[in-house]
Amino acid sequence: MSYQSVILLGAAAMNLYLAGFVFFRNRLSAVNFYYSLMVLCGTFWIMGLLGYSLSLDNPVNRLAFVNILYIATLLTGFYFFIFTCHFPYPTFRLPKWLTAVLYAIVFGFSFLLSVKPDFLLNFSLLDTNVEVTQMLNYLIFSIFFGAFVLAGFIVLFKKYKRSEGIHKRQIVYVLWGTALTYILATITNLLPSFWNSYQTYWLGPVFTLFNAFAIAYLIFRKN
Repeated sequence: MSYQSVILLGAAAMNLYLAGFVFFRNRLSAVNFYYSLMVLCGTFWIMGLLGYSLSLDNPVNRLAFVNILYIATLLTGFYFFIFTCHFPYPTFRLPKWLTAVLYAIVFGFSFLLSVKPDFLLNFSLLDTNVEVTQMLNYLIFSIFFGAFVLAGFIVLFKKYKRSEGIHKRQIVYVLWGTALTYILATITNLLPSFWNSYQTYWLGPVFTLFNAFAIAYLIFRKN
C-alpha cells in the first residue's frame, strides 16, 4: 500500500470517528446531526479516493470509485450549508418548497451519477487507462457544489455580523477552519480535474481535518 493510501485511510478513520463522537454526544441536536452527516459524507469522499488509488490498473472499478467520491462531495457541500443554518443557533427555516428543490437537485444529481458512470469522467479512446474530464458536466457539478459552500459562508458571515460574545468567536473559528479546508481542497482536488490532472488527489482529505477538528471542538465545548 502506498503512502498516499495510508494517509487517505488515516484521514477517513479520523473523520469517521469525529462524526460518530459528535453525533452520539447529543443525538437530539440538529447541529450535531448535520455536522455528523457532513463529516460522514466527507468520509465517503475519502474512501472513494482510497478506492481510486487502489484501482489504478482497473478502469471500471476506478470509474465507480470516482462517482462515489463525486456524490459524496456534493452531499458534503449540501450538508455544510444545512449545518450553517443551525450553527451556533438557528436563524431561519428554509421554506419547504426550497428544501424540496435542494434535496431534488442533490439526490437527482447523485442518481444521475449512479446510472451514468461516465457523466463527469471518462477514459481516453487512445488509452483506456487515462482519465478525461467531461468539461461541461464537470463545470455544472462544480457550480452546484460551489453554490452550496458559498451559501454556507454567506449564512455564517451574516450570523457573525449580528452575533456577540461566545457565538461570534465560535463563528470565527468555523469560518477560518472551513475556509482553509475548502480553499486548499479546491486547489488540490477540484480545480486540477479541469485540466485532467489527478496527482494531488490525496492531499484534500488531509485538509478536511482542519474543519472537522475545529467544529468538533466547538460543539464539544458548546455541549
